[in-house]
Amino acid sequence: MEKKYKFTVRLSEKERKILNTKSKSLNISQNKFLKNALYFDEKKIEELNKNTIEILKLSRHISNNLNQIAKKVNSVKHLQEGFNYVESLEELWQSLRQ
Repeated sequence: MEKKYKFTVRLSEKERKILNTKSKSLNISQNKFLKNALYFDEKKIEELNKNTIEILKLSRHISNNLNQIAKKVNSVKHLQEGFNYVESLEELWQSLRQ
């Protein structure tokens, strides 16, 4: 395909840094990154956004579940420590009674 058109874009410093970061992360030139953006379908972007939102929701649920599990584990540990303490007191009481 013959390329006979030149296109110039003015970017803010922030936009330039974003373009630079994103193109480097994909290991492609900034020019190639911008060309690829021309072919990226808006529906795909919407779908990616929906998927991202769903992933965030799921990660929140997973975090909540992990917190609940940690709370249970910690309460069981405290319970076990309490049982050990009671057993120690009973042994001490028995030894004092003899």
